Amino acid sequence: MLRSSDRCKNVFQHLPVVAFRRSLNLRDLLVTANISSNSSNPQLPSGSFRCGKNCATCPYISHGLTTYTFISTGETHPKKSNLTRCETKNLIYMIQCNRCNLQYKGETKRRLKDRFNEHRRTINNPNNKSKPTTASEHFLSSPNHTANDMQLIPIEKIFSNRDCIRKAREAFLIQKGRTIDPDGLNIREETY
Repeated sequence: MLRSSDRCKNVFQHLPVVAFRRSLNLRDLLVTANISSNSSNPQLPSGSFRCGKNCATCPYISHGLTTYTFISTGETHPKKSNLTRCETKNLIYMIQCNRCNLQYKGETKRRLKDRFNEHRRTINNPNNKSKPTTASEHFLSSPNHTANDMQLIPIEKIFSNRDCIRKAREAFLIQKGRTIDPDGLNIREETY
């Protein structure tokens, strides 16, 4: 057709290439065919590790810890997820008093270092206008206790962004580890 007219022959000296590409369908949008290779993305070990930066939270983190123990029950559990840094978000954590062997379990959707600094800041600066946290009240009211007696143990990363999932898991671990006062530092029983 392009060669039948002299005018078309002048405009299209070389025949154009005609190609067809179908548009994306629903399957193309929902399913990805990319398979990640383990060699390019190595699996990091489970446990808690310090970030290696000069942050105020990392000295309190139990570096390389792959298990955690509920002191009230004596149960030891393996860590299932990799909590490599103090910047991990959306997790359950435990603060342990190294003098009394009492434990507090908490949850946060923010970075672990931001939440832990709230506990630590009220102990180091009791005149701070912010309300003391439940865990920091123990260190403020007990004789010879300082922030250096705290041990921060990240327990479990929560992979759902729903607050109710994280709070339910915290409540379950509080009950399982029996950290309600007087056996621990949590003051109220969470429901799940």
